[in-house]
Amino acid sequence: MDDTCFTLHQWNMAVELSRQIQVPEIASRLVSHADRLLEHGKISDAVELFRKANCHKEASNLLFQVGEQAIKKWNDPLKIKKLFVLAALLTEEAKNVTTQNSLTMERVSKFLDAPWRPAEAWHYFILAQQQFQQGKLVAVMATSVKLQDYTDILDEETVFSMLALASALNKCFNVCSKAFTCLESIPSVGPADRESYSLLALDIFTKYPPKDGRSSQIECPHCATDIQDWSNNCPECNNRFSSCVATGRPLMDTSLIWTCRVCKHSAAEHDVLTRNSCPLCHSPI
Repeated sequence: MDDTCFTLHQWNMAVELSRQIQVPEIASRLVSHADRLLEHGKISDAVELFRKANCHKEASNLLFQVGEQAIKKWNDPLKIKKLFVLAALLTEEAKNVTTQNSLTMERVSKFLDAPWRPAEAWHYFILAQQQFQQGKLVAVMATSVKLQDYTDILDEETVFSMLALASALNKCFNVCSKAFTCLESIPSVGPADRESYSLLALDIFTKYPPKDGRSSQIECPHCATDIQDWSNNCPECNNRFSSCVATGRPLMDTSLIWTCRVCKHSAAEHDVLTRNSCPLCHSPI
């Protein structure tokens, strides 16, 4: 019967029968079939196999693993983001399924407990790159500050290089100085690059003291302290602000935000007025 299920691609029935009549090799055969699909580059087919088998958690876990491998192999941040968005959506789908089959997974992705973090990381990375290219210097400052939350996902050297550049362009030389300190302390940075960062920092801070220039400030909604409008936390009360997925800027006024019904991420209302879809997960607005 299990062979018939496999022949007819009735994956859900195959897994259900394996549980009822205690045939443990069904699960391993399903995983092996998924591995063969992956070897031929058929990622969507492998994911759909698990979904049809009603193994939603395994489907999302597979996509997270593919996403982690893609970071090392691909040079296309948008494709990587799309993989992680789909993985997060599948994880949310798994939460909403009351009954589902479960397979023993050899490797469980670290992202299953916080499924949106990798999608957020690559979303803000792409947003910062776009803001640099468009000359939106004030906007890219906020987004580059936000990227510090994702150094466990993104390349640490790239994150602090972007922050150093954004803060220098915005004359925020205190932030810039801290970014260079982080760059010089990253273990993976080689001696030659470390020396280059040191010399560049010396050149910059010989001309400009490590102090942040005057920029737009906003009042913390919790303690009324004036803070930089790009800061994602208040140094006085330590309150952290969520970020607008459309601009990367901190969301201070929570009464004027829009929240996506699918991914539950937020943006300032005026920043999504002309949009047809969520900036992060691309679900229709």
